Amino acid sequence: MNGRGFSKSRPARQQGTGSFQGKQPEGFISSSGHRKLGFSLGEIRELLALRMRPGTKREHIRARADAKIADIEQKIQTLEAMKKTLRKLTERCDSCGPLSECPILESLDEEVSR
Repeated sequence: MNGRGFSKSRPARQQGTGSFQGKQPEGFISSSGHRKLGFSLGEIRELLALRMRPGTKREHIRARADAKIADIEQKIQTLEAMKKTLRKLTERCDSCGPLSECPILESLDEEVSR
């Protein structure tokens, strides 16, 4: 023990490192693992809570996963449409000339005016 009541033989834990080695404990939600599946932390907690609810079947979990897939597909379509529109605008922009004739800014002006 040192003068403050702490053992000198115990190594200090590095900041940002967890105390779990290997497999995560049951119910543990990693900070990045949920993003791989598209679920929010709240949605994951709800899904895990279904395990404790009597009468929950795997088909209920599957239905939620299918709904998440549909949600992801819709987001992809929206992002693809945005990308297509922005690509058209950047193709019209020759990167020179007055800002007042910039097709990207003109498009943004139209959006704000609506």
